[in-house]
Amino acid sequence: MPSPLRVAVSMSGGSSLGAYHAGAMAALLVAVGHLHGEEDLDVEIDVVGGASAGALVATLSAYSLMEGVDPVRLLHQAWVDGVSLDLLRGREGPRRSSTRCCESACPRCWILAPTAPSPTGNRIASQAASSCTSR
Repeated sequence: MPSPLRVAVSMSGGSSLGAYHAGAMAALLVAVGHLHGEEDLDVEIDVVGGASAGALVATLSAYSLMEGVDPVRLLHQAWVDGVSLDLLRGREGPRRSSTRCCESACPRCWILAPTAPSPTGNRIASQAASSCTSR
């Protein structure tokens, strides 16, 4: 068997750049999943890191890898659906989907609350519901 493809990712900081990093990282994680599952190639992501917004993307990406959560859905929720100018300015509380795993304001439920089926079929709500400690 050939040696695995080893990947390390480092992302820069910059507020709006984080959204671009999130899209690129989600695409990379989907591609790695495809290579591993469909092409039977061994790909190892050894490290992900970043500064500022890049660190947020790296953290969410590592979380999706470790927990088996759909990276596209998670990063889209964090950078597109879950933010607003009023939220960033502190004028409103966290925006939540109408469907969530618990009734509290835990950040896990806020980020992982599904609003549409996962395009890759990974578990989203069930993952949050099974490990949520806020009930």
